[in-house]
Amino acid sequence: MEPKPVTVVFEGHPAKDVHTGQTLLQAAIRMGIDLPHYCGGHCSCGSCMVSVLKGADNLSSPQGREG
Repeated sequence: MEPKPVTVVFEGHPAKDVHTGQTLLQAAIRMGIDLPHYCGGHCSCGSCMVSVLKGADNLSSPQGREG
């Protein structure tokens, strides 16, 4: 079964459909958004932290050091 697309919006950027299963950092990178991620997205530095203003109920539960 093909992953279902979801719409992601980063403030100041147009909305874009991305596949479920991606992290928000992966979505940002694919959308061409320069979101700092000094540790490579391994949840050890906090540089890519975002605030989810709408639709948080659609996210997976935090895993590992996420949260």
